[in-house]
Amino acid sequence: MKKLLFLPLLALCDSYELEIYKDISILNQTLTNRPSEFKIKVPSSLNENSFEISSDCGLKSKNLSKNITQNSAFTDEIAKIKDEILTLQFSNEILKNVQFEAKNLDEITKNTALIFAKNLENINELNKKLERLNEFENLSFKELDLKFYCTPKSVKISYQSDFLKELNTLVLGDTKANNVQIRQNLKLKNNLTNDISDLEIKIYPISFHQIIAPSPFEPKYLGDEKRIYKASVMMDRSVGFVEQNAFLNTHTIKNVAIKSGEEVEILYQKQDFSANFDIFIDGYNDANAYTRAVLTPNYSLNANAIFKLDGVKVGEFALNLEKDRQSELFFSKNLLINVKKESSKRFADVSFFGQKSTKEWIYEIKNNAKVPLNVVLTERLPISANSDFKVAMLKNSKPDFIEAKTGKSEFKFKLNPNEIKTIEFGYEIDEPKK
Repeated sequence: MKKLLFLPLLALCDSYELEIYKDISILNQTLTNRPSEFKIKVPSSLNENSFEISSDCGLKSKNLSKNITQNSAFTDEIAKIKDEILTLQFSNEILKNVQFEAKNLDEITKNTALIFAKNLENINELNKKLERLNEFENLSFKELDLKFYCTPKSVKISYQSDFLKELNTLVLGDTKANNVQIRQNLKLKNNLTNDISDLEIKIYPISFHQIIAPSPFEPKYLGDEKRIYKASVMMDRSVGFVEQNAFLNTHTIKNVAIKSGEEVEILYQKQDFSANFDIFIDGYNDANAYTRAVLTPNYSLNANAIFKLDGVKVGEFALNLEKDRQSELFFSKNLLINVKKESSKRFADVSFFGQKSTKEWIYEIKNNAKVPLNVVLTERLPISANSDFKVAMLKNSKPDFIEAKTGKSEFKFKLNPNEIKTIEFGYEIDEPKK
């Protein structure tokens, strides 16, 4: 009886980690159970200086090949799709030329038109899929040849990657539900020749290259300019995220499967906030009407975002949210609110003791929308920084709220459809003679 010799089977438990910073993305490949000499395939855009390699064994040498072209795994699928398109096109040619008897002709013609239209729809979808797959029919890559002084337990290879195609923030305002939803998603494309079954993604809200420490303190000497220290900016990779979640709003996404050449979109954060919607009029500036949402977020976020209001894209703006602090989000101008601003009084009375000047404006605000709207007209009352200057609101100016520190004055009211509201705002300044 023969004895069977069982040898341990060493699995290649490779792992992939994608670090996404504000300025670049880094792909970390950790390879295990490799011999002292081996090759791996890497993107063709890299050069020998692109890699950061660390291991428990010393690196003896590394060599990078020239570009190599290889037919992708999509070749068979591309051929199959082309055959399907030809079949559908042939079917439509038959439908165009076939002759039917007069009996039930209307019903047959109707059904034929439906089949023809469905075939066209399927052809369009297949052509879109074919266009995406054709990009990977001939993948280009390079081979990185690594040699170590011993057999490594693990090897970590890091390099700048173009896996990340898009990193988006979307702000969705719903005026009917009084809700604002903030969605953050990313779009990835696997430019490697192999599939990845377990990608881990880390998203950091900072730049990879940034100032990580203050400049050294140096004394400043007056009268001796040669001894004035000129600090240099320190730029380096941000490291040491041992307690990153305590200091940074980071996100980690695990178990992402992505095939070679495949493009995926991942929603990594979604938050809903109760919001109060109203119309904000900047009377202190150009007297334009804007749709505004007031909310209090439970986390901080700074990003460029796409804003949509009731399903309609209104623009791309900077989004700045501070945790637990009331924030204002503006969803562009509201063209259904008509605002007229005219100067009513603007004169000065000069005497021996000083000068009194009066300024007043009249607003006419009309709601052309089909629904009632809450409106806030914001004006500015000058603040006296000198006790010799005195500012007083005119008697016919009656704002609902005045912030004494800033002079911010608000008129709050509800405006029904086609309703017109007239508001007067003015003040008097008493200043000493110059």
